[in-house]
Amino acid sequence: MRHPMHFGLLFFPLSFALVVGSVSFIILIAPLEIIIMIVLIKLFEEPEAVRKFGDEYRKYMHEVPMFSLKWSCIKKLFSEA
Repeated sequence: MRHPMHFGLLFFPLSFALVVGSVSFIILIAPLEIIIMIVLIKLFEEPEAVRKFGDEYRKYMHEVPMFSLKWSCIKKLFSEA
């Protein structure tokens, strides 16, 4: 997973929505915030990494998914901490 920290941050809007208990926040705002975060990563952070690291980062992008919900990936993420 290329963005493990962002992966964790993606759950923050939904978590906050559940704590607040607002149905509209859970249904509309939290998913919208998650989409905006993903778009910002794709539009700003990844192009900057490509400029900085070049072909090496492009190769990395093809080998490693941006985010992954596969159990093996999640398990590896928490076991290496």
